[in-house]
Amino acid sequence: MTPDPLDALRLPDGPVAPRPEFAARLRRQIGVALDLADPEPDPERRSTAMPTSTSATPATDEPTTVGIELEPYLIVADAAAAIDFYVAAFGAVETMRLMQPDGRVGHAQLRIGSAGIMLADEFPEYGNVGPRTLGGTPVSLHMVVPDVDATVAAAVAAGATVEREVSLEFYGSRSGTLIDPFGHRWSVQTPVEEVSTEELQRRLDELSSED
Repeated sequence: MTPDPLDALRLPDGPVAPRPEFAARLRRQIGVALDLADPEPDPERRSTAMPTSTSATPATDEPTTVGIELEPYLIVADAAAAIDFYVAAFGAVETMRLMQPDGRVGHAQLRIGSAGIMLADEFPEYGNVGPRTLGGTPVSLHMVVPDVDATVAAAVAAGATVEREVSLEFYGSRSGTLIDPFGHRWSVQTPVEEVSTEELQRRLDELSSED
């Protein structure tokens, strides 16, 4: 006797065990519908995907930055004093501080405007030392502020040293350079005009010809 396909409707309710590939594809489709991450592309969809050059995704000149964050991590001798300096000089806000049993700052986080900075004390036993121990730094921290003169004055009052006085630069900003008490270099500037790349190059060429 041929089984009646509708007999399944008369059976008691029970768990359903779909094929694994169907379940995985369903999860991915739900994730796309909810705008969730899709870390593992569907191999069946990938095999039929259109080439990148003809993708239906709208073209854009903007880089993809979703999920990417970049923050400087400063190593300093006496991180507690450094935090006090950054608060006084740059208006930093401390958001986290973790202490080691020996009294050193193992990790701290600050906010300066919308930017984040992490820092810690020196841990020479792990190779983590600051600019003073190294004898200098090749890195500059670039900071744009509403009033460069006021910021530099506050930083100097808090203990920074002026490496380059504030002046109007060819790239359209009033800019100066500071060395903080812990050896880190800060390039501080306030834009005063918008300058195109072509004009920047022209001005740079002109300055170079004067040397």
